[in-house]
Amino acid sequence: MFKLITIFTLFSALLPSVFASDPTRPPEGLFAVPDSPQAPKPETRYQLQQIRIADNGSSAVVNGELVREGDTVGSAKVLSISANEVVLKIKQKQRVLSLINKTKRLSQ
Repeated sequence: MFKLITIFTLFSALLPSVFASDPTRPPEGLFAVPDSPQAPKPETRYQLQQIRIADNGSSAVVNGELVREGDTVGSAKVLSISANEVVLKIKQKQRVLSLINKTKRLSQ
């Protein structure tokens, strides 16, 4: 029994050193490449999913968010909502999202 306790104690004393980190390994993140400040951000895609026209105001679902005229979704502002389309303002440009043929038109 004494041998078993001795072996167990010796094994448990050596066990943590097996799982210890490698002292010769460089710290995490030392060679990580930082994000380039000039890398362009991917453009947000806007998808019109539903339009609701009511007496108390129109609303639409864009990218899963319920919006009304004047609201923002992502970085776009909702300019108008009609029966078939929603007009967004994104970086001084207007984008029309349509329910009819799912096309997007850019205009100045």
